[in-house]
Amino acid sequence: MLIELLKKELFQRWDKQDDISNREVQLLQTQMRSFKITQFLAVMLGLFLGFVMFLSMFSTVLPFSRELFGA
Repeated sequence: MLIELLKKELFQRWDKQDDISNREVQLLQTQMRSFKITQFLAVMLGLFLGFVMFLSMFSTVLPFSRELFGA
């Protein structure tokens, strides 16, 4: 989604024959890099929390099931 917006913005500027300075290009590259890092960290946090919930489910459910079924 962000990449499409950037492409559209760059195309509109190119269409108007508006020159993009190196500073603007570096700013866009920095924003994309920070977006990718943020997205990666969000995915890693989600995986970690999912794993913790998975482990906590087994640590709370198994003792009760052993008592109920006499295992």
